Amino acid sequence: MHVHETTAAAPAPEGGVLVTDLSPRGVGIGRLADGRVCFAPGALPGDTVRVQERHRGQRSTTVQVLELQEPSPDRRDAPCALAGRCGGCQLQALTDGAQRSWKQRHVRETLRRIGGISIPLPMLVSDERSLGYRNKAVIPLARGDKGLVMGFYAPDSHRVVPLQHCPVLDPRLDALLPGLLADINGSSWPVYNEASGKGALRHLALRVGANSGEVLLTIVSRDRQLTDIHALARHWMAEIPGLVGVCLNVQPERSNRVFGRQTLCIEGRDWLIEHFAGLRLQIGPDTFFQANTSVAEMLLPHLRAAFAGTEQHLLIDAYCGIGTLTLPLAASAPLLLGIERHRGSIREARNSARINGLSHVRFEAEDVSAALPARLGDCTGLLLDPPRKGLDADLCRAIGEQAPQRLAYLSCSPASLARDLRLLLEPGHYQLDGVICFDFFPQTGHVETLAVLSRAGGPRAVLPVPRAA
Repeated sequence: MHVHETTAAAPAPEGGVLVTDLSPRGVGIGRLADGRVCFAPGALPGDTVRVQERHRGQRSTTVQVLELQEPSPDRRDAPCALAGRCGGCQLQALTDGAQRSWKQRHVRETLRRIGGISIPLPMLVSDERSLGYRNKAVIPLARGDKGLVMGFYAPDSHRVVPLQHCPVLDPRLDALLPGLLADINGSSWPVYNEASGKGALRHLALRVGANSGEVLLTIVSRDRQLTDIHALARHWMAEIPGLVGVCLNVQPERSNRVFGRQTLCIEGRDWLIEHFAGLRLQIGPDTFFQANTSVAEMLLPHLRAAFAGTEQHLLIDAYCGIGTLTLPLAASAPLLLGIERHRGSIREARNSARINGLSHVRFEAEDVSAALPARLGDCTGLLLDPPRKGLDADLCRAIGEQAPQRLAYLSCSPASLARDLRLLLEPGHYQLDGVICFDFFPQTGHVETLAVLSRAGGPRAVLPVPRAA
């Protein structure tokens, strides 16, 4: 593993640009000869590259890499033949160890730069597998020169890069792709055209229970008029190992939204069961469940530690989804409440609570920003897992004023986490006990971060990580 502590972009060497860092999207960062910061897609820290300007902005310049003059010692042959062309993974040419080291540094520097928070290099929790980990795929469909193609979008576009296999997918899903492509190609179903808004087929969605082996297949279409879909669904149910249901999701809007509001069960059932942390979870085709099951299970001991050592009465999981994290925390407090605005997720969370006999865990379909402040008075522990944009400033202030004894904030955006932590910590209501990173998405620039806070003056959480400075 190579750890590079230098994060500021250095001057370019003679005849080339030395890449010294990555953007949050996995784009190489360096400096041109005149000192301007440049972004070089495809370049990695340690590379020396010859570039050509593509777009000059006020503060930075985007360049095209013309030649790799000196490769980084952390560069490798990408495990996927489509790396660089497919926009699904940005870091496949970077060794696994260097990816993890960059994510740790990226979180530390983002907290310092945006939040004004100084921490030691945070621990990063990762699985041994950096490939074959994704339990879900939503694959765009398009019409190519030789028929229908499936694949992921090229970087910064909606151009589908055709694929037959994807090495980050669970092998059970990856093995299905060629046959499903042939079956759908053999149908008369028209493919959706973004420019005209006509056609039907939009996406193929696949989900597998990593531990249960159950598979769910969903066709996303502009309308319901897919000839002989029932016959093809019955064929898939008979031929695909572990398949428990075939669904049709109707998405008629001319937008980038993937799933529509209506999902029809064509054959079998419209949910699968996954075994997770000793529980049975019900998961539908369009509800959120962590894409990396094993790392999600590695997260749980750290969450339990976050709420240990204090007398918990009511633990609230805000943005709870299907209860992925709420239900495994059932032993942490006499009462647990999950809040989530997506009604389908709440329905599945309630079903899972019933299946597992957890009658003291409740779930409410409400908007977190509107509903949470009124619940904070009785709350002793608060788990936050918001979308990428983070929390509203008013909600941060409400949390700070009520100050539950312990707060665990899980974020998929280091930048919004840093902004929100600053709002939570500056009034002096909380102290930061630790920060831990989780590598849910190897081969990409994405990193999840858990920050644990305790009420100022109260007992601090004991975490397996250096305490914040």
